[in-house]
Amino acid sequence: MEDWKKDARHEPIIVDLEALVPKDHLLRKIEKVMDYEWLYERLSPYYCHNNGRPGTDPVVLIKKVHRQEGQLQAMGIHLRPLQMIPTSALGAGY
Repeated sequence: MEDWKKDARHEPIIVDLEALVPKDHLLRKIEKVMDYEWLYERLSPYYCHNNGRPGTDPVVLIKKVHRQEGQLQAMGIHLRPLQMIPTSALGAGY
């Protein structure tokens, strides 16, 4: 009778991430052909390597933008190509 009160939020579970993403997902196809080493090299000067909270992985940011753009195109919204933004336009501290 008391079983329904058990809080399962703190129970450990094992999740296979490979099983969660479909085999024909767009990001899997991109991962097969894309090499991100150039991105890490190019952005390395902008990440602090010896103190503070680690920054977001730049590959994750690129994938999020790509995924969002795909979702917008599926809704019929097309974005113009990204242009380089001068760092001075980003504001102080960037």
